[in-house]
Amino acid sequence: LRPAFFVVLIVLACCGKLRRKVPANYILLGFFTVLQGLLLGAVSVFYNAEEVLWATAATALVTLSLTLFALQTKWDFTMLNGMLFVLLFVLIIYGILLLFIRSYWLHLLYAGLGTIVFSLYLVMDVQLMVGGRHHHSDLDPEEYVFAALNIYLDIINLFLFILQLIG
Repeated sequence: LRPAFFVVLIVLACCGKLRRKVPANYILLGFFTVLQGLLLGAVSVFYNAEEVLWATAATALVTLSLTLFALQTKWDFTMLNGMLFVLLFVLIIYGILLLFIRSYWLHLLYAGLGTIVFSLYLVMDVQLMVGGRHHHSDLDPEEYVFAALNIYLDIINLFLFILQLIG
């Protein structure tokens, strides 16, 4: 399951012509969505239903709030792309280290940092998608599947980190 997830993600990220070609782009996005749903189901099994529902509600509220913020703010978050990539890399290294360290507080800090990083990614990706006054970097209109994938990954990762905070 995990290898197929990464193969589809890499194909969608690296193969520009394929992600613009109908119906291949829809098929890959659909396949990715199914794989992500299975992965989320597997993760959610480790939490009780109430925690999953609270995380879902919190994610929906945060997503709506940040999307509205991204659409109306004068700040251009698209310039943060490089910094967010570095923060994501640090978060990945921190997550790997936590595999060997048993500390509730360090895990809580990790979940909090992950929530912040993916909240910033969501604002940036919404601005990339809508363009407008945020001209630092816009997505090509032909990249609608790639834009949807970016927003989708931001929301899913935000949910997973919020779930860790709640659970």
